Amino acid sequence: LLHQVGHRLSPTRPYDEAEPLPGELMISLLPVWHITERTFELFMLSRGCHVVYSGIRWFKNDLAKHQPQWMVLVPRVLEKVAMGVQDKFASGSAVVKGLVKLFTATSTLKNKHDKIRK
Repeated sequence: LLHQVGHRLSPTRPYDEAEPLPGELMISLLPVWHITERTFELFMLSRGCHVVYSGIRWFKNDLAKHQPQWMVLVPRVLEKVAMGVQDKFASGSAVVKGLVKLFTATSTLKNKHDKIRK
């Protein structure tokens, strides 16, 4: 793992636009002792980025307040966020439900076409 991080930071390696720039901000929702969090924390700090630590209670407010360019999460957290969004849409009006259905179908179709093109 350290070799991979070192390779990504190599001064002879061309810049990748998917890499963080100095001054950008990462928000972390993982505990500081989590290996994924620790790896991303050290990587982001080595790139001159800022790190904000959040929690489930404050995550929504922290997103609005800090507007991060990067986030470090695990799949379970994303599942919880998705369930919350789905619950909110499910309690919406018929128009909202229809729009969600349309956008979901459009996204699914696009993903299928993208897989076929590869």
